[in-house]
Amino acid sequence: MEPIRPEEFENQVYLAPNAALAHLIETSPDQHLYTFGLFTDDSLQFLHPVANAEEALTKIVERYRKEVEKNDRAIRAELE
Repeated sequence: MEPIRPEEFENQVYLAPNAALAHLIETSPDQHLYTFGLFTDDSLQFLHPVANAEEALTKIVERYRKEVEKNDRAIRAELE
C-alpha cells in the first residue's frame, strides 16, 4: 500500500475510489450497481469503498421472505 503524502492526499483520495469503482465494474460485469460510497471510522485511519448491486439485494430479499414465511407458519401453528 502506498504511504500517504500530505501534499498529495487530496489527489489520492480522489483517485483511489475511482480506481476501486472501475475495478469493481470491470470484474463484475454481470452486476448492476445502484450505489457506491466511502466510509471511514472515527479515527479516519481507513477509507473503505462500498457498493450495492441489484442482484445481491434480490438474493437478500428472497432469503428474508423465506425466513418470514417460515416464521409466520410457525406462529400460525402455535396459535391453532
